[in-house]
Amino acid sequence: MDNITEYEIYYFNDGQAIPPTLAPLRHAWKRGGGCGWDSYDNTGMMLNILHINKKNYDKDILHDLSVHWNDTVRFTVASKKHCPKLPVSIIDNLSQDSRGAVRREIAQRNDISEDIFERLSNDNMQLIRCAIAANSNCPKHILEKLSRDVITAVRRSVAANKNTSPEILHMLIADTSRIVRKRVIHNPSTLVETLDKGAITCTSRENLNSLRNCGRLSEHTQFYLNLQS
Repeated sequence: MDNITEYEIYYFNDGQAIPPTLAPLRHAWKRGGGCGWDSYDNTGMMLNILHINKKNYDKDILHDLSVHWNDTVRFTVASKKHCPKLPVSIIDNLSQDSRGAVRREIAQRNDISEDIFERLSNDNMQLIRCAIAANSNCPKHILEKLSRDVITAVRRSVAANKNTSPEILHMLIADTSRIVRKRVIHNPSTLVETLDKGAITCTSRENLNSLRNCGRLSEHTQFYLNLQS
């Protein structure tokens, strides 16, 4: 212990030792106007470090933060807003986190692999499947699977995703949910023939108005809807 400086090992209020790799964060905390390391709460310190310090942390520091005991710290690490660049191994670990909020942050990132898309598309939490379905980088075959999800909110996210294929949108225009059908109408990837199909089968006045005003119907369908108004 005699060879270890005060910057290499110290303790949080709860008695947990701080890994040596996090030693540089003590300096960053003080530079950022922290009120003192030893008297400050573990979690609050970590979160403020991530908010005030814009540097790219090395892999070891990010790893220690990503396995922090407090899920709010792990959530912040998983966030693309606070940590836009993460090693693949850390993203993979956080995608399997016990907290759904952490997994959802990973699902919203644009740098996740197809394997993680696949894993999270099967998550038992609908909010995570929604985040995957809304991700602009989501592979088309996963969007196709989620388009048949039993939860309306998941199908709605697929219908609103600009990366969803015209074939899937053509199927979703006949969805049992009015909200899903409305998202298809407003999706710029939806083809004219799909909108025409929606106009013929539509039973919702609100969606009829959306179709009538979308400006992308074929001429004969637009004429038909104008007669119905």
